[in-house]
Amino acid sequence: MSAAESAGKVPSEWVRDLIMRELQTSSKADALLAEVLGVRLLLVNVLRPLAAGQKLSAEAFDKLLDGIGATKYELATKLTMERRR
Repeated sequence: MSAAESAGKVPSEWVRDLIMRELQTSSKADALLAEVLGVRLLLVNVLRPLAAGQKLSAEAFDKLLDGIGATKYELATKLTMERRR
């Protein structure tokens, strides 16, 4: 039996809870969470158009990276504050 099953959770929920628990005890929590969120945002925003058969230009990709870089720390801070309530 997996750890997720033992906890009565699906694996993705179990992993999210594990990451959030670790981040709450880490002094690097905001930076680590920001990077995880940045990767997630990149994947979602790149894969969605590709799955729909659209092409992503180099300029659009660079703009996307700039936007993610500008918002990932803000999102990480917001998520951390929400989880602590």
